[in-house]
Amino acid sequence: MNKHTVISIVAIIVIIIPFLYSGMNIYAAEQLQYRWGDVERFSFFAMSNSGYVEFCNPTPIWADIKNFQVDLFYDTNNLGTFVVDSVSTNPSSSTLLYGSFRSDVFVESQHVFMTLDFEFDDGDIRLDPTKMYALVTISTPILGIIPYTTSTQYAGFDFDGVMNGDMFDC
Repeated sequence: MNKHTVISIVAIIVIIIPFLYSGMNIYAAEQLQYRWGDVERFSFFAMSNSGYVEFCNPTPIWADIKNFQVDLFYDTNNLGTFVVDSVSTNPSSSTLLYGSFRSDVFVESQHVFMTLDFEFDDGDIRLDPTKMYALVTISTPILGIIPYTTSTQYAGFDFDGVMNGDMFDC
């Protein structure tokens, strides 16, 4: 092989590696699993007081997530946002990270969360639980600069099941 062919092959490899890494990171972000990380059972009220989330990376590649965000809604009213910044997990392992909750209507949020937690634990129905939903957004940049976001919407009862670890491979 001549010198120009070798230089071209090396240049192609150098260009492909960042795109390949970003693609693998996107795949890992879409496969990421999570559940409430505190020793107690998950409750929306506990989430409103901030806490730990356990992240599981079931893939054989590293996952570097810029932002994990849960927006909680009741009847189209945003009750608040739970955020974990910078999630990094090794292949086929889990990590426990602290997240914080922010809300413009904190007292109202906690009241709704306490009522719904009671209902989800087979208590009397006072609020319509079908109006509660969570929007989970996972953000990871492509090549470190192009934003890529994966969003999943859960009904309140389904999100409660996810955070209690019903589907967790680690």
